[in-house]
Parts: sequence; C-alpha cells; structure tokens
Amino acid sequence: MAMLTALLGLGGAMLLTTPARAGGPQDGAFARWKADDKCVSAAQKQFPDHDLLSQQRKDDAVNRCLASRGLPPRAPTAASD
Repeated sequence: MAMLTALLGLGGAMLLTTPARAGGPQDGAFARWKADDKCVSAAQKQFPDHDLLSQQRKDDAVNRCLASRGLPPRAPTAASD
C-alpha cells in the first residue's frame, strides 16, 4: 500500500511539473500568426471602409507593419485594378 501511495504521489508531482505544452517548430508559427493578427487588426482600425482604395491601403499598412517586425508580406486581398 505504501508503494502505491508513493507511486501516485510521484505521478502527481510529475504532472504538476510538466509544462503545459512542449516547445518546438510550431512556436514560430504561433508567434507569426499572432503578429499577423495584430497588424491586421491595426490596419482594420485605420481603414474601416470596404472600398477598393481602403482595401489597398489596408494591405499596404499590414505589409509595413509586418516588415517592421521582420516578417514577410502577405498576399494582397484587394483587386489590382
């Protein structure tokens, strides 16, 4: 019985000290998505309209924001003509 209690105690301690998620290559993707979301949100606040000119300005603002964070630009969402 004492052995079982000791094993359960050890298992519980291991669960408490185990990190919630393991680090890895996905951390870079999560950071990029988070930065992308922040840039898009800021651009949406700057240019809330949905006409062509506002869409192009939004795209430019997002790309400038991403460039300032050292990230690659997004594909344009506005039509080119």
